[in-house]
Amino acid sequence: IDPDYADAANNLAWLLLERQQYEQALTLLNETLSKAPRHERALLNLGRLHFERQKYRDALACFDRALADRPRSGMAMMGRLSSLYELNRFDEALELADRIPGLAPSSASEALAKKGEILMGLGRIDDARKAFDAGLAADPTHVELLYARSQVLKAEPGDPYVAELPRISRKVSSLGGKQRAQLCYALGKISADLGDMESAARHYATGATAMLPQSTIAEDAAKQFHATLMSGCT
Repeated sequence: IDPDYADAANNLAWLLLERQQYEQALTLLNETLSKAPRHERALLNLGRLHFERQKYRDALACFDRALADRPRSGMAMMGRLSSLYELNRFDEALELADRIPGLAPSSASEALAKKGEILMGLGRIDDARKAFDAGLAADPTHVELLYARSQVLKAEPGDPYVAELPRISRKVSSLGGKQRAQLCYALGKISADLGDMESAARHYATGATAMLPQSTIAEDAAKQFHATLMSGCT
C-alpha cells in the first residue's frame, strides 16, 4: 500500500472517530490494515474505536499488535492499560502502570493517574494518594492527574501541588474543550476544599462554559457552581 494513502486514510478515520461515525471509520481502518497490517496509528485508532464501543477485548488485541512492533509506545501502553482496567484485570493493569514511566516517560503522569484511579476502585486510598501525588510532584500542572485526584480526594493545605495553584490557574486560558473543563473543575474542587469559595465559584463557572451543555464534565461543573453559590448563602 502507498504509505501516503495509508496515512491519509488513517487521518480520515481519525476525523470520523472524532465525530463518532464508527461504522465509516471501521471500514476505512480495516481496509488500511488489510493492506498495511503493521500501520501503528491505524492500529491505535482501531483500538480506540473498539474501546469507545466498549469492546475491550478487541481494543486490547489492537494495542497488543501495536506494541509488538513498538514496545515503548506510550499511546499503545496507555490503551492497553485502560483496556485491562475495563476488563477487571487489575493486577496486570497495575503492573503495567508501574512499568510505563520507565519505558515511556512522556506517558508517566497519565499512567499514574490511571493507577490512582484503579487503586481508589480497589479501596486502597493511601496507595492511590501516593500515585496521584507522585505524578503531581513531577508535573503539578498535569490536567488529567489534577482532575482525577480532585474527584476522589479532598485537597489539604499541605498537599505538594497547592503551592503551584497560581501557576496552574494561569494554564486555563491556554486550554480548550475537555481539558479546560477538567482543569476548571479540579481547581474549583480544590479551592472549595481549601475554603476559598469565591475562587471555587469562579472556576466552576468557567468550566461550565468550556464545553457543550451535554458534556458530563460541564454538567458537573455547573452543578458544583450552583452548590458553591448556595453554600455561600447559608
